[in-house]
Amino acid sequence: SFTEAELAPYANDGKRYTLDFIDYNKGSWGWVRMDNISIPGILAPPVEPDPEANILEFTLNVPSTIKMDGTNITITLPFGTPVTALAPTFTLSAGATSDKPSGSAQNFTAPVTYTITSSDEEVIKAYTATAVGQPDPAASLVGHWVSGAESLADTSGYGTPGTHDGTAIGANAGLLAYSTDVPPGFTGKSLDLRAGNVGVSINNSSSTDGGYVNTFDEQVRSQLTISFWAKGFPGTWSPWVAKGGEGGVGWQIRRVDNDPVAGFTIRGLGNEDGRGSQIQVNQDPPVWHHYAGVWDEATGVRALYIDGVLSHNVNTLGQMMNLAANRHLALGARQNDPNADYFNYFAGLLYDVRIYKQKLFINQVQALAAPASFTNWIATNYPGLSDKSTGGDPDGDGLSNFEEFIFGLNPESGASCTPIVTQVNKATGNF
Repeated sequence: SFTEAELAPYANDGKRYTLDFIDYNKGSWGWVRMDNISIPGILAPPVEPDPEANILEFTLNVPSTIKMDGTNITITLPFGTPVTALAPTFTLSAGATSDKPSGSAQNFTAPVTYTITSSDEEVIKAYTATAVGQPDPAASLVGHWVSGAESLADTSGYGTPGTHDGTAIGANAGLLAYSTDVPPGFTGKSLDLRAGNVGVSINNSSSTDGGYVNTFDEQVRSQLTISFWAKGFPGTWSPWVAKGGEGGVGWQIRRVDNDPVAGFTIRGLGNEDGRGSQIQVNQDPPVWHHYAGVWDEATGVRALYIDGVLSHNVNTLGQMMNLAANRHLALGARQNDPNADYFNYFAGLLYDVRIYKQKLFINQVQALAAPASFTNWIATNYPGLSDKSTGGDPDGDGLSNFEEFIFGLNPESGASCTPIVTQVNKATGNF
């Protein structure tokens, strides 16, 4: 027999117990199951975790990508971002402290060390934060077509001139035309594909070409930005710009299903079709919209921007794009199979089609989406503004200069945006 005091240390809520005993009738050991037996006891108090000295989250209020690897923090910034007074904010382990306050401005021209001390002062860790600037996007522009001239030539300046010029394709290839209808604030002519069954194939963009160069395949596998203006809306699952994108390979920016929204498809990733946009772009009559798809394998983030506003992100960290090396890059069409015809033609207008072999940040996308009238507006009305860039926010109200331009606000006064709490829905005009 056992006393309650002897059994109490073994009490544990939720468990069923059996007692080992000697059956004197049989002179041996035996087992018996006991139901409804109450053994009083005291539950052990929870064990408090040892104090820690960790940075749990590290953020910055300017366009950036932040990667934490142990005690190393890498801050990737757009080209030209000033780094002498960056003010990261961070959260720490419970009770931990930092030698530099969260939100304090630091000079990141050299790595900055944050010393974190646990609440009991027994654990001390040194985190090193390093700012890295992206290369100038101009040096990463690998394809540029139809930016005002009546020509299918690639004007990016990347590689040998003429390598990636375009060729008209389709049953109505002879009806390819140019239009004076261009995005507001821009000049020249747009590519006119409204005849239908006509598009543009980019030369030497498929491994089936004798002069193939992997510019739009391996060179953009880890980072890619596709940017263009379009007026009009494709048919079901049809693209504006595509490098394959079907059969499990390639990428495209296209209409999602039969919905009035766009998607950024990358094969080989989760949510391949890039669903998630809530911005309707199928207006009647058609209007110009700017589209930018951005892919960054290092962070796993695929972003779609429409008219300089983030539509949505798709997160697929650890996954890799499946290349479509044996499909041609096409504007206003898609080549579904190697050595095959083109399908899914876009009967509309295209302007300023660009491909970069690096990710662009939102302020850089906005600069591409901003018409010349933005430059004139800010230079004429606010000549003394300290930062006239599209992504700048000199009045600190949380709205970029480009957003102030869109909403007709004053980029010199934060008070002017007080009523604005969300982005405008471009389909309905409502907030």
